[in-house]
Amino acid sequence: MPKSHFHNIIGHERVQDVLGRMIEHNRLPHAFLFVGPHHVGKTLVAKQLMQVLMGSDGNLETNLDVIELACLVDEKTGKKKSQISVEQIRGVCERLAMSSMNGGWKIAFIKEANALSHAAANALLKTLEEPKGKTLFLLRAPSMESVLGTVASRCQVIRFHPVKKELLAESLLKKGYTRADAAAAAAISLGRPGRAMRYLTKSEDRSRIDVGVKQTKELFSSNISTQIRLTSGILPKEDVNKRIVADQTIRLWQGVLRDHLLQSIGCDELMVYGEREEEKKSRKEEENLLKLIATLKKTEEGRNAIVHNTNPQLTLEHILFSI
Repeated sequence: MPKSHFHNIIGHERVQDVLGRMIEHNRLPHAFLFVGPHHVGKTLVAKQLMQVLMGSDGNLETNLDVIELACLVDEKTGKKKSQISVEQIRGVCERLAMSSMNGGWKIAFIKEANALSHAAANALLKTLEEPKGKTLFLLRAPSMESVLGTVASRCQVIRFHPVKKELLAESLLKKGYTRADAAAAAAISLGRPGRAMRYLTKSEDRSRIDVGVKQTKELFSSNISTQIRLTSGILPKEDVNKRIVADQTIRLWQGVLRDHLLQSIGCDELMVYGEREEEKKSRKEEENLLKLIATLKKTEEGRNAIVHNTNPQLTLEHILFSI
């Protein structure tokens, strides 16, 4: 498949070349496992690969030979389930055992291969080993370790790495964004093009980040009593969301603290959120590196504590006492 079949993909040139050669020489494996960080470009490449195999005029959403699989929503709670069930996988395997509706490829795109239950993964193995006809499995996961080893070993692994900040910023410039916006999005995304595009195109997403960073800097520059008062309004009242918001908050704190640490050692170009020039000039020339490092360690301890059901509000306050 010539590289031109892929479009609007930022980075991942090697992935595009490898897939292109496989198509050109008719050497596609029966299963791919795309691994890499969220929003790095796995889904975009998978969709375009499927589009090429199914024909440029085909609509993937209405194509009966394309099956997309992810965790279902629980009808009783309205929340997304944490696992893909064995019943879902059996249903997919039954459909793939039938003849192609269009006489060509049959494709199953498992969007959350890391969410396969043990029984679902085992049910998938036989079809992975002996697929019928022109059948292709596309599995997506954040890492190799998140997928059952017996499943991963039956797939051709394609690794997606974060895109270099300079390349990402240059690509965004070519899309028409200003240099300032492109640089900010490239830094904040940490090499994930999808994350950069969300920052540039979703006003609520951009506002959440910008306001969150501003509030975090205000928090860190306040005295402890003000910090506790400011933190008391961060978490939602619903218990079900408190741990999620607490984890998001701590990750934002980590990003800002990391920026302070990088600036203090003269690595401004590696900063994620950046600072205005007047903020740089008003900051002390030399940061207390040991204190910054100790606080970063406290934030990581806090995230681990939340995973183990520690009170989210008390966890945030405990971190602040170390700043």
